[in-house]
Amino acid sequence: MLSRLISSILTNQKSGAKQIIFSFEQIHNCKTNIYNSNSNIIINFLQILEKEGYIRGFSIFNKNYKAKAFIIIYLKYDTMGNPAIHNIKQISTQGLRKYISVSSLWQPQTTTGIYIISTVSGFLTDIEARQKNLGGEIICSII
Repeated sequence: MLSRLISSILTNQKSGAKQIIFSFEQIHNCKTNIYNSNSNIIINFLQILEKEGYIRGFSIFNKNYKAKAFIIIYLKYDTMGNPAIHNIKQISTQGLRKYISVSSLWQPQTTTGIYIISTVSGFLTDIEARQKNLGGEIICSII
């Protein structure tokens, strides 16, 4: 599901779309909405993109508890109309997981973007992972 989101963001941003509507499954508990693990991954991923300034924000909607919920993602552009995300590349896939150790995080980077890493503390940027001294699975790179 995350790979679908990544390709959707890249495609829509290159075409100049202002927002994306992304649907996902949810589980409903009588008193509260409990999102399944895929939904939490999507939400955590979007929170990092928002915090790092790659998207303007996102809103979660669920009209009917038994139906699919959806997220509206508000894409970000500069004053010249250029997308905030020039390139986003999924590094770790279901068939081939890529991990990075803490010591490898301290090596100089050749890009100006960020890596999003899945750690025991959740999704972190490469800078946050260095500060917390954590390695993990490299989800994607964003330039």
